[in-house]
Amino acid sequence: MASTMRIVVDTVAGDGKWLSRMPEAVRAHMRPKSLATPEGREKRLMNVAEAIFPGLQSIEEAAYPQDQRLLAGKDFETAIQQSHSIERGMAMFDVAWQTGLVRIFGGATGKALGFGVTDETINACGLTVGEGRLFFVRIAARQILANNAKAAERLLPFVVDREALPRLRLLTGIDPLAIEELRLGLGERLRELVATKEEDFLNVLAKLKGFQARGLRAVMKDRFPEILGWDARMVEAVVETFQCPEQFRDLGDAFAEAENHDAIRAIGHWERRDITERVNAERVRQGKERLKGRRHETDIGAARPLIGEHFRALMRRDAGTIEFVGHRIAEWRRQDDEAERERLGEEIQALVGRFADFCTLEVLHGLHLVGRDDDDTLSLGEALGLLEGIWDNPSLGQGFFAGPFRMSAGVRAVEDTATEYMEMKRRGAPRSRADLRRMVAGSEGLERSLQPFMRRARG
Repeated sequence: MASTMRIVVDTVAGDGKWLSRMPEAVRAHMRPKSLATPEGREKRLMNVAEAIFPGLQSIEEAAYPQDQRLLAGKDFETAIQQSHSIERGMAMFDVAWQTGLVRIFGGATGKALGFGVTDETINACGLTVGEGRLFFVRIAARQILANNAKAAERLLPFVVDREALPRLRLLTGIDPLAIEELRLGLGERLRELVATKEEDFLNVLAKLKGFQARGLRAVMKDRFPEILGWDARMVEAVVETFQCPEQFRDLGDAFAEAENHDAIRAIGHWERRDITERVNAERVRQGKERLKGRRHETDIGAARPLIGEHFRALMRRDAGTIEFVGHRIAEWRRQDDEAERERLGEEIQALVGRFADFCTLEVLHGLHLVGRDDDDTLSLGEALGLLEGIWDNPSLGQGFFAGPFRMSAGVRAVEDTATEYMEMKRRGAPRSRADLRRMVAGSEGLERSLQPFMRRARG
């Protein structure tokens, strides 16, 4: 291990190369002038840093293997222009101060300051240790954000210690519009990005596009600061699946009802279509200018009038349910036959409006709606007939949905009933939704799996 030199930060350390060559009488005359202005004090601070730089290199050499050193082989002028070197130098300074390898003279008595005393003036430059740290942190921060003026403008005021620098590097490429939207939505809490947020969160946040940040702020409203408590996967779901402003516009405040990243991802995957050319053709026909940007329509927007107030409840369901409803919405939208479209729309309304609170991916699988071979899948109408029959059955009714149906045993009973119905169909006895509803409601041959729960109701 290399030996380390002891570092003394006294009055002379701030004189710099030029003044240090002068006689002491000249130096004593010049120091008050250099200490009289902020610029002069900062210049003397830089002189201190340059004077102790060889000592910091020595400490780094003792602390790090050769392939991990950031100060070795550099002169001070080079190191001060590299944010990583500044950060390492500050870290080495703190290690040296804490271990007694550096002595800093200042304060009212002019004696050596104890480690951690950051509010006493240093004799060498007229600044405190805290002010000196901030000076070098801000130099490094400006270097990091040199190519992102908007991020520098909004984030630099919150960068107050070197621990913020690694976080700041993760945000160097963030969209200027995104950082502005974050500022508008977070206010002073923007500081948490560089003060406390985890690396995985910032890595994803840096990919947030301007329209996505604006869309989030629009749909979250006063709840926008809640994004600071999000799992990184929530932000990632928005980044990867919300690809046009219309998705945010059409979803509106129902967005905030989503309980996890899977739900966000599921609704984000609902179909959307670029209609720019169609809109432009109409605009040209009307003598208007073509759009400068792209225009989209979404299945979210198509579904909102159909589902109405129940859309918020849908957003609280699991991802499997949201995905299933999205497929049904796409099927409904593409249907050209008016009667068939009306039927599909009514089925979607019935599912979401009456049974959404009970729907999970497990339930949908039990109803033979998802995860089955084609010849083992019920239509949505048939599944609704089964659910409506249970609801209408006086020995089951709402009590079954409120109790057993929320447990695996109840779901298995419904699955077994659906399987019985599938066997009936295979034997050549097709039934309509209304027939299935009547059979289950009146216990006309499909009640075997549900009987244990019917007995409980009667008992």
